[in-house]
Amino acid sequence: RFGFARTPSPNSRTGKAKSVILVNLTGGMSHIDSLDLKPDAPEEIRGEFKSINTSVPGIQVCEHLPQLAARMRGTLAACHRQGTRIVTNMGVANVAAAADVVIDVARSQGLDGLTVAAIEGDDVSHLIGPDTILFDNHDKSIAEVGRPVVGANVYLGIDAIIPGLETGADVVITGRVADPSLFLSPLVHHFGWQRDDWQRLGQGTLVGHLMECGMQITGGYFADPGRKDVPRLVDCGYPIAEVGEDG
Repeated sequence: RFGFARTPSPNSRTGKAKSVILVNLTGGMSHIDSLDLKPDAPEEIRGEFKSINTSVPGIQVCEHLPQLAARMRGTLAACHRQGTRIVTNMGVANVAAAADVVIDVARSQGLDGLTVAAIEGDDVSHLIGPDTILFDNHDKSIAEVGRPVVGANVYLGIDAIIPGLETGADVVITGRVADPSLFLSPLVHHFGWQRDDWQRLGQGTLVGHLMECGMQITGGYFADPGRKDVPRLVDCGYPIAEVGEDG
């Protein structure tokens, strides 16, 4: 499911066609260490990092992630002006809160009419109980393992993201999704690929797999730290893919 929000606009109008989509990936830190620290939870459950306030009252993030709103402040106005749409998984464990941050940035920058689609549905914590079997833990149940459940999320795919794109939203923000789907969804939406066109879907998925690797495919994999050190890896850029209708 997805939520939909729009900043106030004195003159409602249909936006121009947008053919360029900026995908902004973040990764590495778990939900409990990024956007859902559970600071009021018992010590054995909450994340190890401290929480900090954001520009949205009541919304907190990890002390190591103050740049999330800053990223939007640095890119949102330019993208909105040029008709560039943003698809991102920066919603992590609290998609609604992340969407609120984007809307707050848009309002502060006077971006009238900017819309945000928040894709939810990856949180399946309500389906987890004491009798749930953990297949990666010797088929033991939650009760047998005897540890508290912090959260449970599944990977969503293009079927969850495309409805957000179909709304025409300027920003589509998700939680846990398959990395290639952030790239495949815009391709399917823009080119009108059929859901059973396996050749194009496969090619688009390959594009997504490569792009989600970021700087690893622009020089990062050339290095083997300790065996083949490469200077200035920090200067590796991020890849850009130009994909045609035929995939």
